[in-house]
Amino acid sequence: MWIKKILEGGRVRVNINGERGEFFNTYRGVTQGDPLSPLLFNLVADALANMLDRARAAGDIKGLVPHLVDGGLTHLQYADDTVILWQLKIKQSVT
Repeated sequence: MWIKKILEGGRVRVNINGERGEFFNTYRGVTQGDPLSPLLFNLVADALANMLDRARAAGDIKGLVPHLVDGGLTHLQYADDTVILWQLKIKQSVT
């Protein structure tokens, strides 16, 4: 609940050429440099990784290099980068 309140209830003002404007409300997201930002990113990145692992285990997706990694490699994550690696047919990628 407190995270939702932070995401939906921010107040900011803009600094242009050293002159600060009036405060105004923001209704979604966190501001640049907010200490909550990395935590939220990590929560979502972890959820994505778990979803991809479950989809691979269920046979819904097939990863690359299955001869090296059981079930294939479906994703790589480092810092704030994510690379998704799937074997798809053209028809599957459209739907």
